[in-house]
Amino acid sequence: MTFITSLIDRLIRRALHALATLLMPMIAACAPQLATPPAVPDTAPVRMDERAFSNDAYDARWWRLFDDPVLERLVNMALEANHDIRIAIARLDQSRAIFDDTARDRYPTVTVGAAVDVREQAIAGFAEEPVRTNTYQAGFDAFWEIDLFGRVRSAVAAARASAEGFEAALDDVRVSVAAEVARNYFEYRGVQQQLAVLDRSLANQRETLRLTTVRRDAGIGQEQDVASAAARVAAIEAAVPPLRAALAALEHRLAVLVGRRPGALEVDLSPRPYPVLRTALPLGDVTTMLRRRPDVRAAER
Repeated sequence: MTFITSLIDRLIRRALHALATLLMPMIAACAPQLATPPAVPDTAPVRMDERAFSNDAYDARWWRLFDDPVLERLVNMALEANHDIRIAIARLDQSRAIFDDTARDRYPTVTVGAAVDVREQAIAGFAEEPVRTNTYQAGFDAFWEIDLFGRVRSAVAAARASAEGFEAALDDVRVSVAAEVARNYFEYRGVQQQLAVLDRSLANQRETLRLTTVRRDAGIGQEQDVASAAARVAAIEAAVPPLRAALAALEHRLAVLVGRRPGALEVDLSPRPYPVLRTALPLGDVTTMLRRRPDVRAAER
């Protein structure tokens, strides 16, 4: 009975070993393959205003289209100083190094070594001077893993996808930083324009109050007209401090975005015309616009 049981156990182990050998290629073939989603139709589903948008090649540095040197400098400073971008660049460099290291697994690996051993030893009964011996040793090893079941190919594809994903993430961070700088800069210029309008209105209303007071003092005006003019002056004066506070807050945000201390922004923010896009915004091929989004590219990886 013991012999029969042992024989059955050996047969079962051999059968399992053979089954595992047969299943290994099938399991290796089950590795997930990166499938690109089907392309969108060539015809754009929406119509664009040709006066505002064009099919010219898309420029990732879109802020340069406003031809505003202050905006361009602020964005460049923010891209250089932002910690999230530095972290993303470090991760991208790391993923590319992993990809390069993994890709080298497809080729033979050769290891070369050499050594020199120099010794001086006195031999009893012979010459008093020590005997010097030199020993030289050299050799090399080579090995190559045959990618029979696609393990190396899958690892290389995964490393490449990871590197491309980190690159898309870096682009996403850059887009977010540039957009945040531009948004705060446009708001800053907008508040400046509002303050300029208020300053002109305040000057006009003060002049109106002066003339109304003169008319009243001359007996040809009424006290009610003076009170109304004074109320308008007070209303405009009350609207100025909140706008100045908003202007200071926006300058603070810009300083933080570009990595400067509040109040130490080395950029000329004196009043200037509001940035205007004088040309149609180049979007490139609108059918591939969605695929250019960094978050979509990262998700595809």
